[in-house]
Amino acid sequence: MESLRLLLIALSVATLAASSPIASPLLPRSDHQANFYSGAGCSGATYMSTVSDFGCGGTCQQFTTGLQSVYLQYGGSGDKPTASCFASFDCSGDVVNSIGISGGANSCTDLHEDEYSCYLYDGC
Repeated sequence: MESLRLLLIALSVATLAASSPIASPLLPRSDHQANFYSGAGCSGATYMSTVSDFGCGGTCQQFTTGLQSVYLQYGGSGDKPTASCFASFDCSGDVVNSIGISGGANSCTDLHEDEYSCYLYDGC
């Protein structure tokens, strides 16, 4: 009889758990974008790659060819995107350039020397 009672309790708890939503915060996507170029002026002829939807927590983008300019675009939610660029290939060592958007929704920044990795984030 006791085992039947425990079984009914377990089934009741399982049914309740299955029917009750568990609140969990959803983290908004940033919709930020960074375009990278091997030449100055963020021109299409020297386009290397794009990284989208990065946010707090960041991501390290690495390049085998020297990076010369970065185009940042604000996605409209959260803080504006930032790129910390390095002479190293793995986002380590001293930051050579810290790039952000000071006004508006986008910016193109020339680096004036080859850099090989950038750490992308927003407002961390």
